[in-house]
Amino acid sequence: MSTANDLKTQGNAAFAAGNHEEAVKLFTQAIELDPTNHVLYSNRSASLSSLKKFDEALKDAEKTIEIKQDWPKGYSRKGAAQLGLRQYAEACETFEAGLKLDPNNAPLKKGLADAEAAINKEAEGMGFGNIGSKVKGAFEGDVIAKLAANPTTAAYIADASFVAKIKAIQADPNKMREYADDQRITMALFALMGMGDMFSQMPGGAGAPPGAEPQAGSPPPAPKAEPESAPDKMEVDEPAELTEEDKEAKAKKEQAEAAKAKGNAAYKARKFEEALEHYDQAIELNPADITYYNNKAAVYFEMGKYDECIETGDQAYEVGRENRAEYKHIAKALGRIGSAYSKKDDYESAIKYYNRSLAEQRSADVLNKLRALEKLQKQREEDAYRDAD
Repeated sequence: MSTANDLKTQGNAAFAAGNHEEAVKLFTQAIELDPTNHVLYSNRSASLSSLKKFDEALKDAEKTIEIKQDWPKGYSRKGAAQLGLRQYAEACETFEAGLKLDPNNAPLKKGLADAEAAINKEAEGMGFGNIGSKVKGAFEGDVIAKLAANPTTAAYIADASFVAKIKAIQADPNKMREYADDQRITMALFALMGMGDMFSQMPGGAGAPPGAEPQAGSPPPAPKAEPESAPDKMEVDEPAELTEEDKEAKAKKEQAEAAKAKGNAAYKARKFEEALEHYDQAIELNPADITYYNNKAAVYFEMGKYDECIETGDQAYEVGRENRAEYKHIAKALGRIGSAYSKKDDYESAIKYYNRSLAEQRSADVLNKLRALEKLQKQREEDAYRDAD
């Protein structure tokens, strides 16, 4: 029977021969035997990118980083997949994160340059040239007041993290690139440049403010240009020798995932106290993973313990921000806090957190909850006004 290492060697040979479909099959078989080997996910990501299956390649790259956060190659894989998906701002952030680990890494440097060039090319295609040359002027003066007065960006001012980013960009315009993945910052830039109408032109509506609807009669967005080139052909990697510290960290992550799985099973069985114990164990083993806090908050919500849900959701948000969690996880934490406030009949706070969740990532579920709650809030205010008469 073949070992994981045997299958990896066969996969490497298939990749080198250009037989990427076969390479994917072999790496998949190897992963089934050794599911915590980061190199296997990295190699399969390379093969999937070569097949232009960038969504799948991105998932494998993210798994690579999850297992081995200090390995630059994982960020190269993720950035390449994001380039293939035309997620240029996200790719910039990924390549920069990798360069923090290895400042002289040539593939990461090239990836960052390609992503920045793609952003500028897309910007030129939308009619306003190179963004970078205009950032400094746009962020001069009383920017906070300008954004507060703009109906598109006014809601963001309530978020201290957004205000902090704006001030950081004012002090150093180069920070714009660092925060390019935050749609609110992009919208703020457009608003300050007097280009608010550009929101509707952004492909797929990705830049539209929460709740915005397409304008009747507006022309369809121009088709996206193909990337200058597909991601460079990537060589697969041999595994690095794990240090004792790496082995210990890997073992703890595996134990934490096992505890999470038990917690999920208990949650589905509505054994909430048992689920909490398992999630607490997972947090103790790996306190940097936002998903454990999110799951724990979900248990408190189902138990009707809304104050505990809010407190745990806040912890999830802080852990996620500190450890650069995916925006979908941060959005989920904020959305659940909003739902807990809604259950407490604190509509104002619920609306605030729903908006914050949507600013992180648009979700039809959260958007529907927000709209329904805004109607209830409006009705409540009208009823209070009539009672006052």
